[in-house]
Order: sequence, then C-alpha cells, then structure tokens
Amino acid sequence: MRIKKPFVFITALSLSAAMLFTGCEQSGESSAPESSAAETTAAATTEAFDTSSPNPLLWKVTGEKGNTVYLFGTIHAGGIQSDQVMNKLKEKVDSCDALAVEADILSYQADFARQQKVAQSMLLTDGTTIKDHLSGDNYDKCVKYLTNAGQYNAAFDLYNPSFWNQLVTQNEINKSGIDTSKAMDTLLLSYASEKNKEVIEVESIEFQIEMTNNFSDTWYNLQFEAFFKEPNATKESLDKLYKAWLSGDEAELKELALDETELDDGMTDEQQNAVKEYKKAMYTDRNSGMAEKAESFIKDGKSVFFAVGTAHFLGDDGIVKLLSDKGYTVDKISI
Repeated sequence: MRIKKPFVFITALSLSAAMLFTGCEQSGESSAPESSAAETTAAATTEAFDTSSPNPLLWKVTGEKGNTVYLFGTIHAGGIQSDQVMNKLKEKVDSCDALAVEADILSYQADFARQQKVAQSMLLTDGTTIKDHLSGDNYDKCVKYLTNAGQYNAAFDLYNPSFWNQLVTQNEINKSGIDTSKAMDTLLLSYASEKNKEVIEVESIEFQIEMTNNFSDTWYNLQFEAFFKEPNATKESLDKLYKAWLSGDEAELKELALDETELDDGMTDEQQNAVKEYKKAMYTDRNSGMAEKAESFIKDGKSVFFAVGTAHFLGDDGIVKLLSDKGYTVDKISI
C-alpha cells in the first residue's frame, strides 16, 4: 500500500478537530502555542464553482414515533457556496428538536481552559522529543517548511506528531485562502445558537484529539512523506474535494475520502498495520458509535438534524449502511 493523500485532505470529510490553535504567531519569533482558538479542518476553497444548485449529501430516516432524523454530510471547511447550502437547510433544521454535531466548535472556542488542556495533551511527557518520533528526513523537511512559513520554534520539538500535523495543516489551509468561518459545522452551530436550538455533541474535541494523539509514528511518517512528495498540490486537491461535496458526488467523495490507500508491495508490514489501525480508528469505530447515536434519536422519538463529516456516511461500514442493516429505511433526499 501507499498513501495517496496526506492527512490534511483526508480529514476534511471525517474529523472536526484538525486546527486547534491560532496562537502560533506568523513570525520567526513565534511562541509555543497557547491554543487560543479552535477551528474546523478546512479543505475547500473560496473560489466559485459552476454549481448553481448545490446539493450535498443528505438522508432522512423516519422513526416509528413519527420523528425525523436528517443525516447530513458536512465538510469541515467552507467556500462561498456554503451560505447558499445553509440557507437551503434552515427549514429542515427548524423542524428538528436539536442539532447533533461531531463537536461543538463554538463552545470549545469560548473555553480557554479546555483549549489549554488539549494543547497540553499533545506535549511529549516520556522524555522524548519529536526527533524520536519522526524520521530525520521528515523532521528536517517539517522544520524547513515551518521556518519558511515563519512558524517554527524550538519549543515545538517537545510536542507530538499530532501537534506537528496541526501546524502543517493550519499553514496549508491559510495558504489556500480558505474561509474557515464558512465551515458547515460553524454555520450550523451559529444558526442553532440564533434559534436557541439544542446542540448535542456526538463526540468532542477532546475525544478526537486523543484519537489523533494515539496514531502511530509510522502513520504520521507516511503522512508527511506523502505531503512533501507533492507539497504544492494542496489547492487543486481542496478545490476538487469541495466541488465533489457541493454536488453530492457520492462516488467521487468515496474515492477522495475513503480510498486514500492502494496496494503497493513496497510498503512494509508495519506500515500496512499502521494504515489499518488508522482506518479502524478514524472510520470503522467512529462510524459505529455515530450510528448508535443516530439510532438512539430514532428510537427515542427525537427529531434531530444529525450533521457529521461526509466520510462517515459512505462505504460498507458507513452510517447509512449500518442503519440500513438494522432495518431502518434511509432515504436519500435533496437539501
């Protein structure tokens, strides 16, 4: 196997928490992160596409008690069409008792103590430094990349690979000119707040960061190798992803989000195992938990607008298939 796309692209449809801090100053004198704000993973562009009638993936399940659970595939990002999508979704959100999201980003942004704890969770406490976790080549390239971006500080060497991935991801997002305020999670949460709608966290920022902290060094080394192999491919890839999301192209989204590995005899057993462990944690296990949460709303008679990363609905172990296998009728509808 080999990695076809680095983590920054993959997480756009599957993970809310990929940028946890904006406290890293944009200069050579940048300080250690204070995690002063959180943002969603953004993997879309602010460029306009010829998508006059955006129609991201949306499904509907009707419970025996007459309640409705909408299943909406988000992108943890935004572009200029996101407001149009949000406007088309408002009536459905209004009809529900609550909004369910992976993590309440707005609540997290307002809680500095939580942000500090998350930042501290990425500190290496076993006496190692990042040099013990990344290959020499990946470390050197990361340092050069961050230095050129005016973001490197020697104190960062005390943080784990997940933290370093956050740094690179955040910089790539900034370079791509993405409007993170247009992330669908943010738009939905802002609208729910405006309407005094109950917000339910399916997971949490802390849950997601604990997961990424536990990804293996082997996995992160593969990710950085993939990124540095094509460091200038970000914008094209993000454009492609956002366009597929806007049009609700299920086959294309599955290819972009789930089929990020392919067979390659050159990958070691350790690398193959790292990829399998990542996919199990990122998708299989989380999809199962999300499906259980959605089912609880269906059974309890609660009408909920259930909005999580699009990737979690796709494939044989996606939420749609899991609910269908339990006997629920999951209808694909237009937004």
